[in-house]
Amino acid sequence: MKLPAGPDLRGWLHRFFGVILFLNLLIQVCLLFFTRKGREELHALTFSRKDFADSLCNLAHWFGLLPHPPKTARYSYIEKVEYWALVWGTAIMTLTGFFMWSEAWALRHFPGWVYDLARTIHWYEAILASLAIGVWHFYWVLFEPSVYPFSEAMFTGKVPLEWLKQHHPLEYEQAIAQQERIFQEWKEKLQKELEAEPHPEFYPLTASGQESQIHTDEEEAES
Repeated sequence: MKLPAGPDLRGWLHRFFGVILFLNLLIQVCLLFFTRKGREELHALTFSRKDFADSLCNLAHWFGLLPHPPKTARYSYIEKVEYWALVWGTAIMTLTGFFMWSEAWALRHFPGWVYDLARTIHWYEAILASLAIGVWHFYWVLFEPSVYPFSEAMFTGKVPLEWLKQHHPLEYEQAIAQQERIFQEWKEKLQKELEAEPHPEFYPLTASGQESQIHTDEEEAES
């Protein structure tokens, strides 16, 4: 079989990675809506009034009107905008790319201007996505001073505790409070178990208990 080359190879590679991009979107949607962890992430990624207030407070901080930036939770409004721009952009690229891939089908079932519109949107969305990745995303994961020369989260899925405390203080405080609550619950449960069923190796700190332990040790020594 003769492999494509030149413009044909570029076209096949473009379609191949377009399918990969669409499958990634499909997996994202399934995880967000059909898993418990995904629904928790979806709730955390949903915009709220606090995001609008944080954007104004952050702007005021940049102009020196506020001494500190706003405290953010698991995701800041900047991260939410970037994520949903990715989802929206992928959906747009998939839809318009399908029209361009099936040119004969598209022209047979839709007016010519619909196909031309799809090509135009696909073109400008590609430019916008490239700029968003090259300027915005690369800055936050490569050049931002707290992660330079790169963010290890892309490989480990984790962030340093100090970074979390600095950039997402509300998430940090919630995580610490949750750990303290879990430890307290475990401590109370263990205490109840010890009170209900004392371990036979433990003897009460009473005179009779100490005397019983002494006799037991003497009997074992004689035997």
